[in-house]
Amino acid sequence: GILSWTPSPNAVAYRITPILIKPGKSFQDTRIEPYSPILSPAAKLNLRRQLLPDGIYGFMISSANSSGQISKPIRSEGFHL
Repeated sequence: GILSWTPSPNAVAYRITPILIKPGKSFQDTRIEPYSPILSPAAKLNLRRQLLPDGIYGFMISSANSSGQISKPIRSEGFHL
């Protein structure tokens, strides 16, 4: 699936941290904890090759401006892959 959000006006990049809420049926032994952040230059991210299929994830999304300042993260709603 594609995760997308409203772009920030001054953003040059985004940092997306997936948080597994519920693993899929084939991955019941997977630990539920945050993943490493994924960097994206655009306000969308193709999750198909990034995360476990059939899981439910939340995402912490922050933006970075050209000076390197990072915004406070916002949390998305649950997203089922």
